[in-house]
Amino acid sequence: MGLTVPSFGVMNRISPLLFEQSAFWFLRPLLWFGIDYILFEPYIHANNNPNNVFVSVLTDNLTYSSAKLMSTWVADGGFGNIIGGLSRQAPNAFGEIFSFYLPYSNFYVTVSSSQFLRPNVNADPVVLLPDILIDPSYALEVALEYLRR
Repeated sequence: MGLTVPSFGVMNRISPLLFEQSAFWFLRPLLWFGIDYILFEPYIHANNNPNNVFVSVLTDNLTYSSAKLMSTWVADGGFGNIIGGLSRQAPNAFGEIFSFYLPYSNFYVTVSSSQFLRPNVNADPVVLLPDILIDPSYALEVALEYLRR
């Protein structure tokens, strides 16, 4: 479709535990210099919609993870609208989980090593507010009517 989606920023926590469980082993030398995180800045590309594409995305309280990423791309990239209810996950959310057992209690836990940062740094990092906030059960009908016009 010719779109260039905005780039989420990401803050990665660097720790020895991360190296044990993931493909980030090549970052291990950063610990030698006392660096415990890496920040990749969010970015919105210029002329990201050369074909004037318009996308409607439907959201509700079950919208999270990759669906939340897609919705945020549409909102922050300015190439569509969001119709429905509030998403379950915030635009700035944690991810890249890894799991391990605690050494004394033997509890199995999962933690995030990354925080994703919304491309539009001026937009609300906590709530992805739909352009048309309605009961999600009517979102498809409203989207189809909107696109017909």
